[in-house]
Amino acid sequence: MTLEFTCSELTKEFDSRHSSVRAVAAVNLEVRRFEFLCLIGPSGCGKTTLLRLIAGLIQPTSGSISFHTTSTPEKLRAAMVFQQHGLFPWLTVLQNAAFSLEAQGKSRTVAEAEAARFLDKLGLSDFHDNYPHEISGGMSQRVAIARAILADPQILLMDEPFGSLDAQTRLVLIDELLHIWQQHRKTIVYITHDIEEALMLADRIVILSGRPGRVLESIPINVPRPRGKLIHSDPSLFACYQNIWGLIEGDVRRDLHLTEEAG
Repeated sequence: MTLEFTCSELTKEFDSRHSSVRAVAAVNLEVRRFEFLCLIGPSGCGKTTLLRLIAGLIQPTSGSISFHTTSTPEKLRAAMVFQQHGLFPWLTVLQNAAFSLEAQGKSRTVAEAEAARFLDKLGLSDFHDNYPHEISGGMSQRVAIARAILADPQILLMDEPFGSLDAQTRLVLIDELLHIWQQHRKTIVYITHDIEEALMLADRIVILSGRPGRVLESIPINVPRPRGKLIHSDPSLFACYQNIWGLIEGDVRRDLHLTEEAG
């Protein structure tokens, strides 16, 4: 087993004028090379903070992250895909996808030719010249994923990338993401609130507690893919579903109760 990175006693606190908020506390986590890892937990448990720490966008208050695989100066360590796709509105679909290739120093002609081939694989061959506002949310997320993959990172960090999409579009994009991952073999750390989505995607699911986020349990998923139709019929997957819900239900209900009281 080759490790991609290790989080050791990782803690992050955010200071405001009046108080300090601990987002994650003493997180210990090992992620394997080429693993598809899903993070799940109640709202506000520090999942996004953990992803930003892994990406190096913020620094931990204490603890550390150690990367074990070699990253040459030319190779991007990590790329992020967010729930809001973050496409540049002034660039076309093709130009958005080619952006990461041009950032690597490739000429526009080469970058756009490579991006076009990748977009075509994602069913976007008729939309190269469209702008983001002219395509659907599902298409926009495909472009965002294409841009991230074309950057050729070692690690792909995904923060609820399909959370705002309808259920049917989400199922299609889950299948496409798994196909891309199997072809390109990236290490993926994927945040979701949806237990079924995690069970469809993950090699392993890590459950975080309510804030401050701590690792409650790490559950390997050994059922062969595809799993979409098996979630509630396969005994081991259904047991995982019940286990995960049992671990987070208390925090979810507490947060809901606090929200209702505040309203």
